[in-house]
Amino acid sequence: FEVSASNIGSNKDPIYEIRVESTLIPISRVTATMGGHNIPVYETDSHVYQVQPEANGELLVSVTLSNHQTNTTSIMVQDVDVKTPVLLSNRQEGDTIHLYVEDVDSGIDYANVYAVDHLGKKFFPRSCNEETGEIIFDYPEDPLNIYVPDNADNVLHLILTVY
Repeated sequence: FEVSASNIGSNKDPIYEIRVESTLIPISRVTATMGGHNIPVYETDSHVYQVQPEANGELLVSVTLSNHQTNTTSIMVQDVDVKTPVLLSNRQEGDTIHLYVEDVDSGIDYANVYAVDHLGKKFFPRSCNEETGEIIFDYPEDPLNIYVPDNADNVLHLILTVY
Protein backbone atom coordinates (compact mmCIF):
# COMPACT_ATOMS: atom_id res chain seq x y z
CA PHE A 1 0.00 0.00 0.00
CA GLU A 2 1.01 3.61 -0.40
CA VAL A 3 0.33 6.70 1.74
CA SER A 4 0.49 10.18 0.23
CA ALA A 5 -0.58 13.71 1.09
CA SER A 6 -3.86 14.50 -0.61
CA ASN A 7 -4.67 17.84 -2.20
CA ILE A 8 -8.11 17.75 -0.52
CA GLY A 9 -6.92 19.15 2.82
CA SER A 10 -5.58 22.62 3.50
CA ASN A 11 -2.44 23.91 5.22
CA LYS A 12 -4.13 23.64 8.57
CA ASP A 13 -5.85 20.28 8.02
CA PRO A 14 -3.80 18.03 5.73
CA ILE A 15 -5.42 14.79 4.63
CA TYR A 16 -3.40 11.69 3.81
CA GLU A 17 -4.68 9.15 1.33
CA ILE A 18 -4.00 5.44 1.72
CA ARG A 19 -4.24 3.37 -1.46
CA VAL A 20 -4.16 -0.40 -1.05
CA GLU A 21 -3.33 -2.49 -4.10
CA SER A 22 -5.96 -5.03 -5.08
CA THR A 23 -5.44 -8.27 -3.21
CA LEU A 24 -6.93 -11.74 -3.51
CA ILE A 25 -7.37 -11.75 0.27
CA PRO A 26 -9.92 -9.18 1.51
CA ILE A 27 -8.81 -6.25 3.65
CA SER A 28 -9.84 -6.75 7.27
CA ARG A 29 -8.95 -3.28 8.55
CA VAL A 30 -6.87 -0.16 8.01
CA THR A 31 -5.69 1.65 11.13
CA ALA A 32 -3.69 4.78 11.87
CA THR A 33 -2.02 5.84 15.12
CA MET A 34 -0.01 8.82 16.23
CA GLY A 35 1.73 8.92 19.59
CA GLY A 36 -0.02 5.72 20.60
CA HIS A 37 -3.49 7.17 19.93
CA ASN A 38 -5.85 5.94 17.23
CA ILE A 39 -6.81 8.34 14.46
CA PRO A 40 -10.04 7.76 12.51
CA VAL A 41 -9.58 6.23 9.07
CA TYR A 42 -12.33 6.68 6.48
CA GLU A 43 -12.90 4.47 3.46
CA THR A 44 -13.60 6.81 0.53
CA ASP A 45 -13.57 4.26 -2.30
CA SER A 46 -12.72 0.62 -2.86
CA HIS A 47 -9.18 0.16 -1.47
CA VAL A 48 -8.87 3.93 -0.86
CA TYR A 49 -8.83 5.41 2.65
CA GLN A 50 -8.20 8.82 4.21
CA VAL A 51 -6.77 9.93 7.53
CA GLN A 52 -6.55 13.48 8.89
CA PRO A 53 -3.93 13.90 11.64
CA GLU A 54 -4.42 16.82 14.03
CA ALA A 55 -0.79 17.10 15.10
CA ASN A 56 2.71 16.81 13.71
CA GLY A 57 4.71 13.68 14.37
CA GLU A 58 5.06 10.06 13.30
CA LEU A 59 1.92 8.61 11.71
CA LEU A 60 1.80 4.80 11.68
CA VAL A 61 -0.56 3.27 9.12
CA SER A 62 -1.32 -0.46 9.18
CA VAL A 63 -3.25 -2.57 6.69
CA THR A 64 -4.43 -5.97 7.92
CA LEU A 65 -5.82 -8.64 5.62
CA SER A 66 -8.45 -11.16 6.68
CA ASN A 67 -5.72 -13.83 7.03
CA HIS A 68 -4.16 -11.59 9.75
CA GLN A 69 -1.17 -10.51 7.64
CA THR A 70 -0.31 -6.92 8.54
CA ASN A 71 1.89 -4.37 6.85
CA THR A 72 2.78 -1.10 8.60
CA THR A 73 4.44 2.04 7.30
CA SER A 74 5.56 5.24 9.00
CA ILE A 75 5.06 8.78 7.68
CA MET A 76 6.41 11.97 9.27
CA VAL A 77 3.60 14.54 9.40
CA GLN A 78 4.99 18.08 9.42
CA ASP A 79 2.33 20.21 7.76
CA VAL A 80 -0.33 20.55 10.49
CA ASP A 81 -0.59 24.16 11.67
CA VAL A 82 -0.11 24.08 15.45
CA LYS A 83 1.62 27.46 15.85
CA THR A 84 -0.15 30.51 17.22
CA PRO A 85 0.07 33.85 15.42
CA VAL A 86 3.02 36.06 16.34
CA LEU A 87 2.97 39.67 17.56
CA LEU A 88 5.60 41.49 15.47
CA SER A 89 5.25 44.91 17.06
CA ASN A 90 2.82 47.36 18.66
CA ARG A 91 2.49 51.07 19.18
CA GLN A 92 0.14 53.67 20.59
CA GLU A 93 -1.01 56.45 18.31
CA GLY A 94 -3.31 59.02 19.89
CA ASP A 95 -6.38 57.20 21.16
CA THR A 96 -5.60 53.90 19.41
CA ILE A 97 -3.41 50.84 19.92
CA HIS A 98 -1.86 49.34 16.77
CA LEU A 99 -0.87 45.66 16.79
CA TYR A 100 1.11 44.08 13.96
CA VAL A 101 0.64 40.32 13.75
CA GLU A 102 1.64 37.49 11.43
CA ASP A 103 0.80 33.83 10.88
CA VAL A 104 2.76 32.27 8.04
CA ASP A 105 1.00 28.89 8.14
CA SER A 106 -2.77 29.37 7.85
CA GLY A 107 -3.08 33.16 8.14
CA ILE A 108 -4.83 35.39 10.68
CA ASP A 109 -8.61 35.03 11.11
CA TYR A 110 -9.25 38.80 11.26
CA ALA A 111 -13.04 38.37 11.47
CA ASN A 112 -12.69 36.74 14.90
CA VAL A 113 -10.17 39.05 16.59
CA TYR A 114 -11.56 40.52 19.81
CA ALA A 115 -10.67 41.80 23.29
CA VAL A 116 -12.27 41.35 26.70
CA ASP A 117 -11.99 43.70 29.68
CA HIS A 118 -11.92 42.71 33.37
CA LEU A 119 -15.74 42.83 33.53
CA GLY A 120 -16.10 40.41 30.61
CA LYS A 121 -17.20 43.08 28.13
CA LYS A 122 -16.19 42.19 24.57
CA PHE A 123 -14.55 44.72 22.24
CA PHE A 124 -13.79 44.40 18.54
CA PRO A 125 -11.03 46.12 16.57
CA ARG A 126 -11.66 49.51 15.05
CA SER A 127 -10.07 48.16 11.88
CA CYS A 128 -7.84 45.44 10.47
CA ASN A 129 -5.51 45.55 7.50
CA GLU A 130 -4.84 42.06 6.21
CA GLU A 131 -2.08 43.22 3.85
CA THR A 132 0.04 44.77 6.61
CA GLY A 133 -1.13 42.57 9.51
CA GLU A 134 -2.27 45.66 11.42
CA ILE A 135 -5.08 45.47 13.98
CA ILE A 136 -6.27 48.72 15.56
CA PHE A 137 -8.17 48.91 18.85
CA ASP A 138 -9.45 52.01 20.62
CA TYR A 139 -7.17 52.82 23.56
CA PRO A 140 -8.88 51.22 26.56
CA GLU A 141 -9.54 52.66 30.00
CA ASP A 142 -8.85 49.30 31.65
CA PRO A 143 -6.55 46.35 30.90
CA LEU A 144 -7.63 44.08 28.05
CA ASN A 145 -7.14 40.47 27.09
CA ILE A 146 -6.76 40.43 23.31
CA TYR A 147 -7.35 37.26 21.30
CA VAL A 148 -5.94 36.88 17.78
CA PRO A 149 -6.88 33.53 16.16
CA ASP A 150 -5.44 32.04 13.01
CA ASN A 151 -7.39 30.04 10.44
CA ALA A 152 -6.41 26.77 12.17
CA ASP A 153 -7.97 27.86 15.50
CA ASN A 154 -4.63 28.58 17.21
CA VAL A 155 -5.02 31.73 19.32
CA LEU A 156 -2.49 34.36 20.33
CA HIS A 157 -3.51 35.74 23.75
CA LEU A 158 -2.17 39.19 24.58
CA ILE A 159 -2.64 41.12 27.82
CA LEU A 160 -2.69 44.89 27.39
CA THR A 161 -1.98 46.75 30.62
CA VAL A 162 -3.01 50.40 30.70
CA TYR A 163 -0.92 53.00 32.55
